[in-house]
Amino acid sequence: MTKYEKTLDEANELGLSVKEKELKSNADALICGNKIALNKKKSLTTNEKNWYLTEEIGHHKTGVGNIISQKTTENRKLERRGRLYSYNKCIGLTGIINAAKNHCVGSYDIAEFLEVPEARLLEAVEEYKQIYGKGKMVDNYFVQFEPFLAVYEYQII
Repeated sequence: MTKYEKTLDEANELGLSVKEKELKSNADALICGNKIALNKKKSLTTNEKNWYLTEEIGHHKTGVGNIISQKTTENRKLERRGRLYSYNKCIGLTGIINAAKNHCVGSYDIAEFLEVPEARLLEAVEEYKQIYGKGKMVDNYFVQFEPFLAVYEYQII
């Protein structure tokens, strides 16, 4: 079962209906009530579909209303909250650590390992940098965000 199929199951369990359809807007995906639409015009890859579906589930879980217009600060904050849900669910610090443990080098390799669009991985790293600064300890690993993404394992001797 692919990650996308698992996310479709999660949406179903939450009572959300998911359809791929041509949207009038240029959005990749939209949620309205309990209906999520993925934009068929965009020819999204399976990884992109999973990403946008996860983001819309994030909007559903965080109780967001209509935030299509990003002109207000409040709408931008709510959009960020939905994206942060995607970053943590699809990538997360442990995902970055697992990618490093599997010898992934560079953003393309990490994105492929995590099955996420590379652009979204780069966005997530920037977001984590804003949240954690130069880096963050997770168990015995240090995930470094500045000056570049790196993972270091620490062992007590």
